[in-house]
Amino acid sequence: MISSTIEDPDNAKLYLWNGTKFIFVTDMSGATGIKGDTGIQGKQGVQGEQGKQGKQGIQGIQGVTGRAGKDAVINVVTQAEYDKLPDKTGVYFIGG
Repeated sequence: MISSTIEDPDNAKLYLWNGTKFIFVTDMSGATGIKGDTGIQGKQGVQGEQGKQGKQGIQGIQGVTGRAGKDAVINVVTQAEYDKLPDKTGVYFIGG
């Protein structure tokens, strides 16, 4: 009787006892068979539990300070003055 696994380096080797020691007789492993067809895909398993939250990363470098912006100009005009303006870009408050 031979009891072994494929991880065993002596797997499928036949030794005989000669009364004093074991003597290697032959390797009984057969030829590698041809590859079979791919089986069908199995069902998707259940979703596992959510893992633990990772450690907080290192703080990034300080960004550069931007240029100072211009002061906003708010123009207070009447509706009639606004309607006559050829260029309406800017900020207008209609009142007055």
